[in-house]
Amino acid sequence: MQNTFDWNYAKSHQRTTMTNIHRKVIRFLEDRKVNIDIEKEFPPYSVDIYIPSLNVAVEADGNKWHGGKNGCDRDRKRDKFLVQNCKIKRVYRILGTDIDVNDKLNLILDGILDGSLIDGLSKGDSVILYFGDKFYKGVVVKENKHSYSVRFKSLDLKATVDKNGLTNIKNKWYRCVEFNKKNAIPLWCKSISDCALGVLKTKDLDECQKIVKKIKGKIKRFL
Repeated sequence: MQNTFDWNYAKSHQRTTMTNIHRKVIRFLEDRKVNIDIEKEFPPYSVDIYIPSLNVAVEADGNKWHGGKNGCDRDRKRDKFLVQNCKIKRVYRILGTDIDVNDKLNLILDGILDGSLIDGLSKGDSVILYFGDKFYKGVVVKENKHSYSVRFKSLDLKATVDKNGLTNIKNKWYRCVEFNKKNAIPLWCKSISDCALGVLKTKDLDECQKIVKKIKGKIKRFL
């Protein structure tokens, strides 16, 4: 892959200051062999990182310039322009505080690359939490300024989930995705498969054939 990042990027063409925050995100993406454009021009703006294959922009935001009401309002106006006028699919913003935590940054970037980061929730919406090798359904009980309060009934847990869908449980970061067909169907199929496999292992061949036939019959009733 051609490296598009020039550490001596000409200042006359650079629209923002290249910080350690930017460099860390760039390194993570290049390690994943993702083709990226640095300081891609979308007049009158430029974006920190543009991923052509996904048509998305990634902005690495330091609190100094992007914190507070003025910074947030300015960013929202800019993002809206890029989506509506420049036809960028989505602008992702990664906070400096997120970038400082490697395992959290990994989850964010993986979510960007597979298109599963949460894109706006409201009270009553459902999410799926990947917790260890299991998954749990949660419901948004409150929308806050920078996060959501989500109740996971089966875990007896109320968690704070940030706007990207990440939550910290016992000092480890986990990812939530929106509860929809795209995300839920593979999990449901895996759950059915795991359950069937556990049962079939305890039966002889004839019993296994009967069980499989019953499962197929149940599914066909819904077709």
